[in-house]
Parts: sequence; structure tokens; C-alpha cells
Amino acid sequence: MSEAAEKVRVLIEKLLLHKGMRGVICRVFPPGGSGGSSRYTVLLEKGTVREQVFLDTAAVQRYTQTGNEQFVLSTIRAAIHNIERIQKKQAERK
Repeated sequence: MSEAAEKVRVLIEKLLLHKGMRGVICRVFPPGGSGGSSRYTVLLEKGTVREQVFLDTAAVQRYTQTGNEQFVLSTIRAAIHNIERIQKKQAERK
């Protein structure tokens, strides 16, 4: 795993702990090889709920260079919010 992907994964795990969301599996994949997308893929899984988001490579590079989380934070927060929303809907159905 690339250093940038590892930094993003650690940031996401910190946000998840801050929100009190334990048991969420976080995977961050760097951009593919030749001809692949220029985005990092982030997968968040909790139980049967899965959320996938993409982060622009430029934003991740700015985050790793400056340490300023704002470059990637809004996308990550939206993914966490979606997981919470979907879980709440599933709980209401039961």
C-alpha cells in the first residue's frame, strides 16, 4: 500500500472512532496502473452495508504534502454519513 493511501486510511479510522463507529472495515486503494483512473478508491464496510467513494489523486497529494485534512474531509464525511443513514433505515425496517 502506498504511503498516501495509508495516511488516508488512518485519517478515516480516526474519523470513524470520533463518530463512535466501531467495527467499520476501511480499505483504501491507490490509483491503478497505466490507463487506470486517477482516483483513490475508498471502501467502507459495516455488516451488510458497503459504501464506496473516490478521492482525486491531486487532493490526496495535497493532503499528504500539507497535512491539511480539508482536501479530502468532505468526501469522507459524506461516505460515513451514508453508512449511518443506510444502517438507520435497515434498523427501522426490522
